[in-house]
Amino acid sequence: VAKKKLIFRETPHTGVFHVMSEAQKSGYKPGRPDWCNLGQGQPEVGRIEGAPSRLAWITLEPHDHAYGPVGGIDELREAVAEHYNRLYREDADSKYRKENVSISSGSRVMLSRILTTLADVRIGYRVPDSAVYEDLLGYQLHRMKAVPVSTGSDESFILTSVRLREEIQANKLQ
Repeated sequence: VAKKKLIFRETPHTGVFHVMSEAQKSGYKPGRPDWCNLGQGQPEVGRIEGAPSRLAWITLEPHDHAYGPVGGIDELREAVAEHYNRLYREDADSKYRKENVSISSGSRVMLSRILTTLADVRIGYRVPDSAVYEDLLGYQLHRMKAVPVSTGSDESFILTSVRLREEIQANKLQ
C-alpha cells in the first residue's frame, strides 16, 4: 500500500499564538474580567473614557472590497509622515513626506516587501528572537549573511540604541 503523501506540514504555535493558545486552554476568553491580555498589539476593545464613541457599523461600496494601494492610502501615508515630523523631526532640515511612508496590513507582509528589496547584504538580528518569521526569512537568506546580536537577562533582553550602533559598526552592517 502506497503511503499517502502529506501536503501540509505540522506548524507549531510560536510567539503570541502559542501564548494565546495556552491561555485559552486555561480558560481565557476575551472580555472575562478575571483575565487580562497584556500582549503586544492587543487592541483596546472597551469604551475609552473621554474618547469619541466607537463606530458600530460602516457602509461599504463594491469598490471598497478591492485591494488597496500597495504602499497604503495616500491620505494615511501623509498623516503618518506629518505625525513623525511633529514627534521626531520638528527641528530637522528635511521632513518626511508620504513618499517616505509605506503602510501594510501586517508585519509579515511588510517584512516580505522590505526583504525582497534588499541586495546581497549582511543583516543583524536580535537573539533570542521569535521563530514566527523563520520561514519568511528563509526565502531570502541566500542573499544575506546573518549576524546574531545576543541579548541576555542581564540586559533584560533589551537591545539599546547604543548597543545597536556598536554592533552595526563592529559587524559592518551599514
